[in-house]
Amino acid sequence: SSFSSASNGCSDRMTIVRRRVQNGCRAGLAVLALCALFEDARGADAPEIAIGPPTRVDDAIHVDYSLDGLFDDEIVTAIESGLPATLAVSWRLYRYRSILWDVLVDQDATHHRILYDVLDEQFSLFDESGRRTASCRTLDDVSRLICISRTIVVPGADRLKERHRYSIVIDANLEPLDLEDIRNLEGWLSGGDDEESGEGALSALSDHTMQLLKDLVGLGGRSVRGRTQRFHGWR
Repeated sequence: SSFSSASNGCSDRMTIVRRRVQNGCRAGLAVLALCALFEDARGADAPEIAIGPPTRVDDAIHVDYSLDGLFDDEIVTAIESGLPATLAVSWRLYRYRSILWDVLVDQDATHHRILYDVLDEQFSLFDESGRRTASCRTLDDVSRLICISRTIVVPGADRLKERHRYSIVIDANLEPLDLEDIRNLEGWLSGGDDEESGEGALSALSDHTMQLLKDLVGLGGRSVRGRTQRFHGWR
C-alpha cells in the first residue's frame, strides 16, 4: 500500500514537471515568434550599407561605402526642428584567425555634426573640431555629402603580411545628441561666450523644439554595420 502511494506520488510529480516543461516550451516558442515578427517589422526600413572591395593606394587601404536609410522620420523631424545630430562612422581592421577571435589591428572614427538653422533654413556640417565643412539647403544634400560614395582610408598597408588574411568592419551610427552634447556643441559654436553668460542657443529654442528635446534625449539613433571581404596583406 505504501509502495503504491509512493508510486502514485512520483507519477503525479512527473506529470506536473512534464506540464511545466510543455508550458515553458510553448511560452518560449511564443516569444520567438514575437521576436521574429518584431525583427521583420524593424528590418523593413532598417538602414543599409554597401561596401566595395578593399584596394591599396600607395601605403593605404581604401574602402568605398554608401549608407542608405539612416534618416528616418523621427530623426528628420528632430534635425529640422533645430536639434543637432551626429553621424559617427568608425572602422576596425582585423586579422583573421580560423579558431580564435580575430585580432584587432587598427581602428579610427570620424564624426559629422549636423545643425539646421531654422531661421536661415540651412543645414550646416561640422567636424570634430567645430569647423564648418559644408552648408546645404536640403537634408538630401546632407545625405549625399556624408552617406553616398564615401571612402575610408586605413593607413599602413605595408604592415599587413601576405600570409595573413584581413577584413575591415565599418559601423555607422546617426543619432540626436544628448543634452550635455548640445551644451558642448553650443559652447564651441559660440566660442564659449554664450555658455559663460548662460544666454546661448538653448535659451532661444521654441517650446516645440524643447519638447522634442525632452522626447529624444537618451534615445538611440539609427545604426548599421558591414564588413569587407577578406583580403591578403602585401608584405
